[in-house]
Amino acid sequence: REDYKYYDEIAREQWRCALCYTNYLVSGGTRCIKVHLNNKHNITEDSPTDARAKIIQSSIQAAMDNAILNPQRRRDLNPSQATTAIPLDGDTLEVLYVKFIAACNMPLRLVECAEFRAFLTYLNSGVDKYLSITHNTIVKLVLRQYNFEK
Repeated sequence: REDYKYYDEIAREQWRCALCYTNYLVSGGTRCIKVHLNNKHNITEDSPTDARAKIIQSSIQAAMDNAILNPQRRRDLNPSQATTAIPLDGDTLEVLYVKFIAACNMPLRLVECAEFRAFLTYLNSGVDKYLSITHNTIVKLVLRQYNFEK
């Protein structure tokens, strides 16, 4: 556990690596500890925000790659919708939305919620062109992505 403190024979506080049990004096600063974690265990000092941003970016890139491998024909759900400055890719949107539904255990009826639709429209007004407004279609999207991932 991390709340235990370790001391040497002279009662100087030490930091003990939980991965390899190497000891470093705490009074010597944190540089040696950082170098040890980076060199021996490939653990860097990235902030949680940086790490989260990297994970999100790699997830989006993986979804885009998956969408390219499995393109689908789509009908225009809202042909009167004006296009936005940043066009959406329907395949990527489908993959990302299904992964969101599965990873966060969200209800399939979320697309029927007016507030959720307003949020998506605020982010990109072109979302109504690709994302269905009924949960029945979302069930089909989830099953289709499940079959691709098998």
